[in-house]
Amino acid sequence: MVAAPVLAVAFLAGGRLVGFSCAPPSWIVLGIVLLAVSALMLVVSGGCLVLLLVGPRLRPVESADTPVAGQAVRQ
Repeated sequence: MVAAPVLAVAFLAGGRLVGFSCAPPSWIVLGIVLLAVSALMLVVSGGCLVLLLVGPRLRPVESADTPVAGQAVRQ
């Protein structure tokens, strides 16, 4: 939930800082760092999206003593 806003803010702020025509060198460095943070947040967001779309990789293993979901307990 945090990655998308951080991505947008870092991308826009970094782009503006690098885009100034007579910016101090510290602004250029900060802008490059913010653009790198936005790239990292893009990778994190993509990874989260893949995990959400794929679903759980490991299926739960049920033992013989526990009832399976959706079945009545027989005695």
